[in-house]
Amino acid sequence: MRWYISKNGETTGPHDEAVVREWAAKGRLGPEAFPRDEAASSWVPLAQTPFGLAPPPAAQVAKPSPVRIGRALGCGVLGFLGLCLALAVVGMVLGKSKGSTSASTDVDSAPVPATVTESCLKLSSTFGSSSKLSDLQKDELWKSYKGKRFAWPLQITEVSAGTFGGYSVQAKCSPESPSLIQDVHISYGKEAKDFVMGLEKGATYTLKGTLTRQSSLLGLSADGAS
Repeated sequence: MRWYISKNGETTGPHDEAVVREWAAKGRLGPEAFPRDEAASSWVPLAQTPFGLAPPPAAQVAKPSPVRIGRALGCGVLGFLGLCLALAVVGMVLGKSKGSTSASTDVDSAPVPATVTESCLKLSSTFGSSSKLSDLQKDELWKSYKGKRFAWPLQITEVSAGTFGGYSVQAKCSPESPSLIQDVHISYGKEAKDFVMGLEKGATYTLKGTLTRQSSLLGLSADGAS
């Protein structure tokens, strides 16, 4: 069957039915088109013909290209790695800060040995052979002095090599001390050689050290600090 088309006051045809159907399908014919076949005497709307109104073309959703997908994934991975790196740096900084604070706290909290307030002569008399305290009482009292620091003016009576290395310095608390040889025996390490070599017998120096033990016969013993 062949068809005539009236559209916008113009008439074309006759056209093969297949052609008209194709035009309708492609949207080339709209509500303003009125077809009629060769046997009809009047025009009818397109919707009342076998062709009907062609549905509008379906909207095509743009598919993301592989390149864009790759870029998006790349940006995501780089962003994630950047975030991980930033967190790692922050963790290192905080760790160092914490470690520094901890070390500083450890140093600050380290106990500082107390300093003896009594004079050398008084302490020597307390623990010497002329003391009225028993050995048991001396041992108990010494617990409150052991490990304390001192800085006393002492008169050198002898300087010699130590029995087990290092150096040994014997001294009296003062020329008036009743001790025959020494009130204090101070031990120095090998690194103190220059210091002990400069000590002269009979001269008085302010010597520093840490008390270690006491003996009624040998007096006070200490580790020296040059």
